[in-house]
Amino acid sequence: VQTSAGQFHADRIVLAGGVGTQAMLEAAGLHLPMDNEPGLILHTEPVAPVIDHLILSPEIHFWQKPDGAIIAGDDYGGGDMGEDLPDGPADLAARVLEKVQNRLPGIGPLNVDHIMLGVRPMPVDGFPAIGTPSGGDGLYIATMHSGITLGPLIGRLAAESIVDGIESDLLDPYRAARFN
Repeated sequence: VQTSAGQFHADRIVLAGGVGTQAMLEAAGLHLPMDNEPGLILHTEPVAPVIDHLILSPEIHFWQKPDGAIIAGDDYGGGDMGEDLPDGPADLAARVLEKVQNRLPGIGPLNVDHIMLGVRPMPVDGFPAIGTPSGGDGLYIATMHSGITLGPLIGRLAAESIVDGIESDLLDPYRAARFN
């Protein structure tokens, strides 16, 4: 592997490059079609504890931190914020808060602490790409949108594959080689 710190040699390399995965693979002559998508993460000011787990619904996902802040994620359609949202990020934040409050009736008012707009790594079919790509002997890919949610499981299954040669059937639909 050639890096900015020099060249490194390894028997196996794990590429968990997020939105940079496609570019890094192309530099190695490999291909993984990506359709990275913009997204928003909203942080509320802390409120009294109301949930102790991640809530996933078709229109919103969120959880509550130990300090009481609620973290909510939503799609942002991309493009110019001014075009997509008449009032810019504040309009989107208000819609996200409304979705959270609809899922938590009685929570009371929520106030935005801050929002973050970013790009989510997304293989072109919308599903994780895990494992060795065709022609990528010695390379193991782990790229997906839900890296924080899926990270512990993917890390364990990747370690079992890399270290012990155990391939989990759970990952069969998500093998990186499906794109070749």
